Amino acid sequence: MSYLQMNEILQSIQNHCRQLRQRYAQHYEEAKDDSVRCCLQRAIEHEDAVIKNLALYRKSAPRHILNVWFQSPGVRQLREATRIAEETVVQTLDDVVQMVVLCNNVVVAVCRGLGIHALSRDAKAVFEHLLEVRQQSRRDQIWQACRSA
Repeated sequence: MSYLQMNEILQSIQNHCRQLRQRYAQHYEEAKDDSVRCCLQRAIEHEDAVIKNLALYRKSAPRHILNVWFQSPGVRQLREATRIAEETVVQTLDDVVQMVVLCNNVVVAVCRGLGIHALSRDAKAVFEHLLEVRQQSRRDQIWQACRSA
């Protein structure tokens, strides 16, 4: 069984967000359609905000929260989201929305699992906040697709 501290888990999530952001940026550069590029830009901006907020939190959070241990936290599942972003061929707005929603679903599942297994109320609150941010992102992407259709 593997054990990770909260700080390591947050760093893994932050690294995952960087990888997603990088892949979204590659898709953006390759996209020809303005609505596809707009949706990808929003996904990039979302990942940038999450990366920034995680960095700020990791820098300012109390040590007792960052040092909380988790057993088998499931962070490795984040690789699935990266795989989805790498393998998706983006040609239409629907492709982008589907990719972003699938990637978000993976992160949502990981954060939900971490929140459930958190023994500390403070640690649970962190993962619940990340979960809320991801769910809002998913709603925003779907709304963007509906507006652009």
